[in-house]
Amino acid sequence: MRQVRIYTRSDIESLIQAGDSIVINDGAVLRLNKWLDYHPGGRLVIQHMVGRDATDEISIYHSARIVSSMQRYRIGRIQEPWLNFIPPIREGSVCPNAITTNTTLSKSPDNGRVVEQALEDDINQYPPLDAKTQEAIVGKYRALHAKIKSQGYYKCRYGEYAKEAIRCLLIFGAFLVALRSGWFIAAAMLLGSCWVWLMSSLLQKVGNAHLS
Repeated sequence: MRQVRIYTRSDIESLIQAGDSIVINDGAVLRLNKWLDYHPGGRLVIQHMVGRDATDEISIYHSARIVSSMQRYRIGRIQEPWLNFIPPIREGSVCPNAITTNTTLSKSPDNGRVVEQALEDDINQYPPLDAKTQEAIVGKYRALHAKIKSQGYYKCRYGEYAKEAIRCLLIFGAFLVALRSGWFIAAAMLLGSCWVWLMSSLLQKVGNAHLS
């Protein structure tokens, strides 16, 4: 059996500095360089997770089959617990000379007062980035995710689409009756209602497909 390599923080930092897109998923180290241009959600989504534990993001937005297929990009495992790096793209570069962690975020004197004030406002507005606080937040999120999943809210009820289709056909039928009867204002309102329903349904379907 092939021995699994254990990567230290220094190892991961070196890989990222070399330009690799390294993402952590459930303790596994994924090198996603070859997947960047093929990711349905775009390469930026991955680049914003470089150096971070993306376990929750991967599990919530991908099917079990896709998560399983990601094993082809696994190059080893990390020393847990993992403290996230700040993705290079947030520093204004895809391959920086240095990487900072969430707990050592520094303010550059070149950023200007506006950027410094924005950073200060963010720090005051959002929960601290220390490991203990972030671990508590992740725990609450996973508990909520498990509760929603157990109640079946993530499952698509395709029968509801049939109900909506029948409703649309009834509205369109009423439009035809109103049109033939000379009730033009009523016909226009019914046709508009049917069109709005079709557009909202199509947008919802396209949006769901894009997320999947």
